[in-house]
Amino acid sequence: MRSFILSLSALVAILSLVSATEDPCAQMCSYVEGCAKSKFNSYCKTWQSPPVCFGLIKKSDGSICFEPTDADCVGEPIACDEQQPTGVPGTSTMESSTEVPVTTTAGVESSVVLTSPADETSPIAETTLSE
Repeated sequence: MRSFILSLSALVAILSLVSATEDPCAQMCSYVEGCAKSKFNSYCKTWQSPPVCFGLIKKSDGSICFEPTDADCVGEPIACDEQQPTGVPGTSTMESSTEVPVTTTAGVESSVVLTSPADETSPIAETTLSE
């Protein structure tokens, strides 16, 4: 029974990690009209310092545009850690975050070992986890 509960807990933790790791640039792209409807998508250019979203630009008026599909899209690149707009697409409402999304994969292995000390007659269950 403990093994089942442990396995179920590990599965829930892994599924939570997978659903929380979507690229924030791709998420933001879905809110920007020129990006969402284009054949392109945005992604985080992690090799640049600081990392920025491909094609997503913040104009001087605060609105966001997608440079590959908008000839008038001029401004500053958007950092990967900026949050998606909280208002209507193209508005200037942005929230900043100091958190950087992290993608991790962990193999979780569990086992149950039954041991019986020399001075006791009932087995004791020990559970171990390894990554």
